[in-house]
Amino acid sequence: MAIKSCLINIISTIWYVRNQGRFQNKKITWKVAINFIISHTSISGNKTAKTVAVDMTEFVFLKALKINIHPPKVPIVKEVIWQAPLSNWLKVSTDGAVVKNPVRAACGGIFRNSFGFTVGCFAQNLATDSAFEAEILGADTAIEIAHQNRWLKFVAGVRFFIISDGFQRCLHDSLVPKKQMD
Repeated sequence: MAIKSCLINIISTIWYVRNQGRFQNKKITWKVAINFIISHTSISGNKTAKTVAVDMTEFVFLKALKINIHPPKVPIVKEVIWQAPLSNWLKVSTDGAVVKNPVRAACGGIFRNSFGFTVGCFAQNLATDSAFEAEILGADTAIEIAHQNRWLKFVAGVRFFIISDGFQRCLHDSLVPKKQMD
């Protein structure tokens, strides 16, 4: 919005300065013309209630034109406290997500040791439109990676107890994830 306003005010100011010199014999300096552009853009920019994107270039541009910034609403932030696994164990945190339009799905996970250091991680696109299935595939991939790397002592932080219950029925005792919420 501010960029459109600035462009319109630039064209308008050029037209105004040209006409003042041509028909009124008034010479307007370039400094006055720039101040004219800034003041008119500032007036129109400050009358809008539109939010700005989180972009440093846009921020600098708006500040140069003396336009008050209306930041977007802050998303809800939930604090999550990560708890380390026991010594000599790994903890894997997984997540899966789906966007509906267009349909895109992915899952990922991160393996950390008892000191919180990353031991491994993964991310992959999926061919599903179910968030629940994306979560399950993320947890399944984590188990496969742990098995391939012979990480026999690990705790899985999963969102759904049903996933954890399913793992308990299907896996060897040393690979059973602990029922726990992340």
